[in-house]
Amino acid sequence: MAKDQVFESNPTISVYYKTSDGETFYKEGDAKFHARSLKDKSVQTVTKGTEAAASEGKDKDAKPAKAEDLIKLIQAATTLEALDEFKNDTRSTVLKAIEAKTAELTPVHGAEILKNEE
Repeated sequence: MAKDQVFESNPTISVYYKTSDGETFYKEGDAKFHARSLKDKSVQTVTKGTEAAASEGKDKDAKPAKAEDLIKLIQAATTLEALDEFKNDTRSTVLKAIEAKTAELTPVHGAEILKNEE
Protein backbone atom coordinates (compact mmCIF):
# COMPACT_ATOMS: atom_id res chain seq x y z
CA MET A 1 0.00 0.00 0.00
CA ALA A 2 1.47 3.32 -1.06
CA LYS A 3 1.70 6.04 1.57
CA ASP A 4 -0.65 8.95 1.15
CA GLN A 5 1.41 12.15 0.92
CA VAL A 6 -1.37 14.32 2.38
CA PHE A 7 -1.60 12.23 5.55
CA GLU A 8 2.16 11.86 5.72
CA SER A 9 2.63 15.64 5.53
CA ASN A 10 -0.25 16.31 7.95
CA PRO A 11 -0.30 13.46 10.50
CA THR A 12 -2.92 15.11 12.72
CA ILE A 13 -5.73 15.06 10.15
CA SER A 14 -8.04 12.08 9.78
CA VAL A 15 -9.79 13.09 6.56
CA TYR A 16 -9.37 15.36 3.56
CA TYR A 17 -11.34 16.09 0.41
CA LYS A 18 -10.13 15.69 -3.16
CA THR A 19 -11.65 17.25 -6.26
CA SER A 20 -11.64 15.68 -9.72
CA ASP A 21 -8.65 17.81 -10.76
CA GLY A 22 -6.55 16.35 -7.93
CA GLU A 23 -6.64 19.39 -5.60
CA THR A 24 -6.91 18.51 -1.89
CA PHE A 25 -8.72 20.40 0.85
CA TYR A 26 -9.09 20.02 4.62
CA LYS A 27 -12.67 21.34 4.60
CA GLU A 28 -15.43 19.78 2.52
CA GLY A 29 -17.02 23.16 1.84
CA ASP A 30 -13.79 24.47 0.33
CA ALA A 31 -13.53 21.42 -1.92
CA LYS A 32 -17.15 21.76 -3.06
CA PHE A 33 -16.65 25.46 -3.76
CA HIS A 34 -13.58 24.70 -5.89
CA ALA A 35 -15.38 21.83 -7.67
CA ARG A 36 -18.09 24.21 -8.87
CA SER A 37 -15.62 25.53 -11.45
CA LEU A 38 -14.77 22.05 -12.79
CA LYS A 39 -16.45 19.96 -15.47
CA ASP A 40 -16.53 16.97 -13.08
CA LYS A 41 -17.90 18.48 -9.88
CA SER A 42 -17.38 15.38 -7.73
CA VAL A 43 -15.62 15.60 -4.38
CA GLN A 44 -14.02 12.50 -2.92
CA THR A 45 -13.73 12.07 0.86
CA VAL A 46 -10.45 10.39 1.78
CA THR A 47 -10.31 8.97 5.29
CA LYS A 48 -7.08 7.89 6.93
CA GLY A 49 -6.75 4.12 6.56
CA THR A 50 -8.85 3.96 3.39
CA GLU A 51 -6.82 6.25 1.17
CA ALA A 52 -5.35 3.44 -0.95
CA ALA A 53 -8.71 1.97 -1.95
CA ALA A 54 -10.21 5.39 -2.52
CA SER A 55 -7.30 6.62 -4.60
CA GLU A 56 -7.62 3.59 -6.88
CA GLY A 57 -11.10 4.84 -7.72
CA LYS A 58 -12.83 1.58 -6.86
CA ASP A 59 -15.50 3.36 -4.81
CA LYS A 60 -15.89 7.12 -4.69
CA ASP A 61 -17.84 6.78 -1.43
CA ALA A 62 -15.33 4.40 0.14
CA LYS A 63 -15.79 3.78 3.85
CA PRO A 64 -13.38 2.23 6.29
CA ALA A 65 -13.78 -1.52 6.42
CA LYS A 66 -15.01 -1.36 10.00
CA ALA A 67 -17.47 0.99 11.64
CA GLU A 68 -15.19 0.75 14.69
CA ASP A 69 -12.56 2.80 12.83
CA LEU A 70 -14.99 5.64 12.21
CA ILE A 71 -16.36 5.47 15.75
CA LYS A 72 -12.84 5.95 17.12
CA LEU A 73 -12.40 9.03 14.92
CA ILE A 74 -15.80 10.35 16.01
CA GLN A 75 -14.97 9.86 19.68
CA ALA A 76 -11.70 11.75 19.19
CA ALA A 77 -13.44 14.76 17.58
CA THR A 78 -13.15 18.00 19.50
CA THR A 79 -15.60 20.18 17.54
CA LEU A 80 -19.07 19.78 16.07
CA GLU A 81 -17.67 20.71 12.65
CA ALA A 82 -15.31 17.73 12.79
CA LEU A 83 -18.35 15.43 12.92
CA ASP A 84 -19.69 16.70 9.59
CA GLU A 85 -17.42 14.38 7.62
CA PHE A 86 -19.16 11.32 9.10
CA LYS A 87 -22.80 12.32 8.67
CA ASN A 88 -23.23 10.60 5.30
CA ASP A 89 -22.54 7.19 6.80
CA THR A 90 -25.68 5.08 7.12
CA ARG A 91 -24.53 2.49 9.66
CA SER A 92 -26.57 2.73 12.86
CA THR A 93 -23.55 2.33 15.15
CA VAL A 94 -21.77 5.21 13.45
CA LEU A 95 -24.89 7.39 13.59
CA LYS A 96 -25.31 6.63 17.31
CA ALA A 97 -21.68 7.60 17.92
CA ILE A 98 -22.24 10.89 16.07
CA GLU A 99 -25.37 11.55 18.13
CA ALA A 100 -23.56 10.84 21.41
CA LYS A 101 -20.56 13.01 20.51
CA THR A 102 -22.84 15.81 19.32
CA ALA A 103 -24.62 15.76 22.69
CA GLU A 104 -21.26 15.80 24.46
CA LEU A 105 -19.95 18.75 22.45
CA THR A 106 -23.17 20.80 22.51
CA PRO A 107 -23.21 23.33 25.34
CA VAL A 108 -26.17 23.00 27.68
CA HIS A 109 -28.06 26.29 27.84
CA GLY A 110 -28.76 27.32 31.38
CA ALA A 111 -25.86 25.37 32.88
CA GLU A 112 -24.10 28.66 33.63
CA ILE A 113 -27.19 29.94 35.45
CA LEU A 114 -27.29 26.90 37.73
CA LYS A 115 -23.62 27.34 38.62
CA ASN A 116 -24.14 31.01 39.43
CA GLU A 117 -27.12 30.27 41.71
CA GLU A 118 -25.16 27.84 43.88
